[in-house]
Amino acid sequence: MNGIAKTSLIIWLGGLVLLTIVAALFFKTYLNKNKSQSEKQTVGQTAGGPSKGQIGYSEPESKISAGTKELAKGKFIKVEEDKIFYDENGITVGQPLTTEVVISCTAQDLTLAEELDFDMVSRNHVSTPAQVGERVPAGEPVMILANLDKGQYRSHTVVMSESKCNF
Repeated sequence: MNGIAKTSLIIWLGGLVLLTIVAALFFKTYLNKNKSQSEKQTVGQTAGGPSKGQIGYSEPESKISAGTKELAKGKFIKVEEDKIFYDENGITVGQPLTTEVVISCTAQDLTLAEELDFDMVSRNHVSTPAQVGERVPAGEPVMILANLDKGQYRSHTVVMSESKCNF
């Protein structure tokens, strides 16, 4: 082979390698883009129904288990100095309340319940901590939902029997 033919062959092979690399990168990017778009469409959607955040959306799981810091179960004692006190298996527990507390009324029997079924909650009422103390009778079985706020769990929802929700 003469020098010109060798140079042409090297340029042609180099171009072929470069074209292969560019094509591989293009297809890899294109296929990943389509894959991520299809994943985004399926996450959080029900078949033909509203998406999470839209009116009418229903969580696929509507029950949570009691016995965690996020959901406690016991008998209501009192509210004092923006703390809720309840008896949990013979131990008095006090937990700070948020500035607004939701009182949820449920048809579920809370004395036997090991998990809270949100499908059985019939109504919610936003209250102050003081109103919780006035509206929930002492000794009433309750479930208390809390979340972590600045390193401390604060109760934001008190769930009680629908039959005692007289407000």
